[in-house]
Amino acid sequence: MATVIDLDIPPLPALAAEVIREAGDPLGGAKAVARAVERDPALAATVIRIARTAAYGAIPPRTLQQALARIGTRTLTEVVVAECLRTMVVAPEVAGRVQHAWGHAVGTAFYARQVSAARRCHTESTFLCGLLHSIGALIELRAGVDLDPVATGMRAAREWSLPEEVAQSIAHHGDPTHATAHRLEVATTSLAAVLATEALGDRQPTEIPSMWLDWLDMYPDAIEKLRGEADVVLTRVKELT
Repeated sequence: MATVIDLDIPPLPALAAEVIREAGDPLGGAKAVARAVERDPALAATVIRIARTAAYGAIPPRTLQQALARIGTRTLTEVVVAECLRTMVVAPEVAGRVQHAWGHAVGTAFYARQVSAARRCHTESTFLCGLLHSIGALIELRAGVDLDPVATGMRAAREWSLPEEVAQSIAHHGDPTHATAHRLEVATTSLAAVLATEALGDRQPTEIPSMWLDWLDMYPDAIEKLRGEADVVLTRVKELT
């Protein structure tokens, strides 16, 4: 019987690893990502396409340089990491399930950003926590096995040297009360995952645990406002899936 220990964890794409590593350097990291995008025509096309959406202004950029100036360093970093991981998890034999799982991961990432904005607390790793919270399930889908998604995700977090807040979100997004550190990031990811599930039509609106709201210093009306942003989040999901 296969176990998580036996499962081959695919290597994190080099560009994604570089972006994650340099995310804390707003100057050098931006330059490194921009140079990498310039060398990858497919990635450059994705960046330009996303920058041309109405969310980034009425005058659509026509060059990569204009696109990079339009979307900013944070969004550029998020797009690059998401695009690298999207191509990594492609598995033709389970394409439908992978597509749905990846869509939920992207939706969680964007909702995590929305939650942080609602809290007026912009944490650079918020998007990454949401995007990778279910990476174990995606790896198992890609490999065609059904083991322990959390354990698989934690193995990936160790082998990929992911930030601790991302590892905690992988381990405890289902129940942030068990998080031993970075509880705010984990609770943000947990809430974002619930909202993404609702937005994707997999669940009717459910009551958010009051403890999560206490940790995040949020009120029920803020949750309803976030639910009202589902169309914006779904548009972002379509861009990266």
